[in-house]
This record gives sequence, structure tokens and C-alpha cells, in this order.
Amino acid sequence: DASTKFSVLGIDTAEDDFDPLVTFAKVLEDENGSNSIVAALAPLCSLLLLPSGYLHVRSLVVRFRKLKATGGVLPSFDSAVAPVAKKLKTSRDKADLAWWCSLQYDSGSVEQLKCLDMAHVNATDASEEAETSKDSEEEKV
Repeated sequence: DASTKFSVLGIDTAEDDFDPLVTFAKVLEDENGSNSIVAALAPLCSLLLLPSGYLHVRSLVVRFRKLKATGGVLPSFDSAVAPVAKKLKTSRDKADLAWWCSLQYDSGSVEQLKCLDMAHVNATDASEEAETSKDSEEEKV
């Protein structure tokens, strides 16, 4: 499964990890994560054997980092994070995205709390999915 080989966020990966989306970082930066660029590049995810939504997440990470670096105001959870999370298939990826975004918003803000809620719900779901998967593997043995 491609999603286990590298992070949906593209950060905190080992230097020798292969990340096929790293090549798009400059394009996303130059275009400020433009939705039209992301929409045009998104079909490449399937060609690269990436789960859907990964490029959208990278675009959001680029946007948030740029806004934080320039002192800009981050977009709301409802307009930026939730739509991107909906494009992701796994609970683990949604939890990772929501957790990272929660760290970008002001501490105690409504936006941070929405992210933390999404991270909690999806982390719980991912844990249950992992347990179910482990149980079904043990039954096969």
C-alpha cells in the first residue's frame, strides 16, 4: 500500500524515503497551492499509485506554511481543511492532516478545536480499523 511508504503530509520523512510528490513542491509554492493547478495535477496521483487527495494535502501544507511565514491569516477549517480531508480515503491520513493543521492554528481557537476533534475521531476510527485488520489476520492463522 503506497500510503504506508511515505507521509500524506510529506514532512518528517527520512532522507532516504522516496516521496513522488516532492517534485511538485516548487509548482505548488509558485502557484500558492492554486486550486486550478492542484485539480490539473491531481490525476497524476493515480499514475503514481498514490491515494486520492494526497496532492490536495500537500497544496494545503504549502499554503499554510507560506501564510504562517508571511504573517498571513490562515483560512478557516471549514473552507480549507474539511474539503481536503473529504478527499482522503483513510482515517489515518485524515487524522494526520487534522493533527498537523491543529498545530498551525492559534492555541485554543475554534479552528484548532475543530481540527483536534477531526483528528480524534479519525484516529479512533483508524485504531479500530487496525484492530479489526489485526483480528482478521489472526483468524486466518
